[in-house]
Amino acid sequence: MEKRIFDFYSSLEIPDKPTAYDYLILSLRKKDWIFTFNWDSLLIQAYARCYRLTNDLPELVFLHGNVNVAYCERCNKPQRMDFGRCCDCGGELIQTPLLYPVRNKDYTSSEYIRKAWEVLTLTLDEASVLTIFGYSAPKSDAAAVELMKKAFANRTRWYNQFEVIDIAPRETVYTSWSDFITAVHEHITVHRTIFDGTLLSEFPRRSIEGYLKRNFKGWWGESGVQLCECQTFDELRELLKPLLENEADGDYSVISSNQR
Repeated sequence: MEKRIFDFYSSLEIPDKPTAYDYLILSLRKKDWIFTFNWDSLLIQAYARCYRLTNDLPELVFLHGNVNVAYCERCNKPQRMDFGRCCDCGGELIQTPLLYPVRNKDYTSSEYIRKAWEVLTLTLDEASVLTIFGYSAPKSDAAAVELMKKAFANRTRWYNQFEVIDIAPRETVYTSWSDFITAVHEHITVHRTIFDGTLLSEFPRRSIEGYLKRNFKGWWGESGVQLCECQTFDELRELLKPLLENEADGDYSVISSNQR
């Protein structure tokens, strides 16, 4: 059964045109983190082609393992399984286990899984903006959600922002994430897609800069570069070009519409 699961999720391939994975990855930078419960390698495939546009991309962490993620037996660094050997030291790669949808998951026996959750809790504790994308906190993940609560909802975060991207009814979202909403003092926005007025779409690659500029510096201008659905990667590259050019010069400021 496990081999069939690995074979199925390993066979999935991302479409040629830009997808939600690509928009998500390119809207963030290396200072940011993407934590996912997905087993398939679609996010990794998207990362590989986004890397052709820029190497300043977010860190990826797979909380329930992944069919194409391994870690080096010698130096313990995570790697793509299809690399065969560790890119840093040539050590043998060990496949990460998959955590199945049962109530009592084992988050400690795998070194990779254990460290993934350590990084998540540290990141949540320090986060200023948290975006939940298409994750409904199912009952089978009760222990995982509890760990997230302890890390993020352990105090009132007066100036933090909580975003949820989900097609579920707003009432369902509020019920699922009530502890997180309370922690951020009701600073929550709910969106149906990444393009639906999220910080990621309004201020791609500048989400925290845009949030601070608007909420702490009294700026109510319009972002000059906003994510929109593109049919090709050439279109997406052209859309992000002003931001990427500024980054090459060390400039990470928001580009306003009157600067275009």
